[in-house]
This record gives sequence, structure tokens and C-alpha cells, in this order.
Amino acid sequence: MLNPGERVDLDGGEGHRESETLATMADWAPILLGYVLFILLSPGLLFQVPGNTRRLEFSSFTTNGKAIAVHTLIFFVIFTILILALGIRIYTG
Repeated sequence: MLNPGERVDLDGGEGHRESETLATMADWAPILLGYVLFILLSPGLLFQVPGNTRRLEFSSFTTNGKAIAVHTLIFFVIFTILILALGIRIYTG
């Protein structure tokens, strides 16, 4: 197992020796954005589409199967746009 910062021999030890240091940075954007979007887009917490009695309900704290499916699609679209299209990255280390 390799440790961060450890040098790695890329050619197996023969001939020209090229080495590379393993990166110690990690991309935290998918984790943090996924966490925040999951909380904000939970059906019934802030809003719910479709609602139980109307098309849009605010802070009802109830849910249904259709709302779960709609909020899942909304989550996927927003998450994909932020991570892939806009290329948001959060590095540590």
C-alpha cells in the first residue's frame, strides 16, 4: 500500500527512472455538494413538487412517491451541472 507523498517508480526499475509523488489532495466537491443538495432537496423539508394537496407545497414535512422521484431527478440534474458542466472542485491538503 502506498502512502501519500511516497515516491513511485513508474518503469519497474529498469532503464530510465521516472518517478512521481502521489498527490495528497482530495476533491471534496462531490461529497459536500451532494450532502448540501440532499438536505435542501429532501421532499417536504423546504418544498415538495408535487405536493399531497397542491402542485407545490412548502414545509409540509410529508412526502409521497411522486415527490421522491421528482426530487431525485432535480438532485441529479443540479449535481451533474455543478460537478461536470461547471467543474466545481474543492481541494484539501
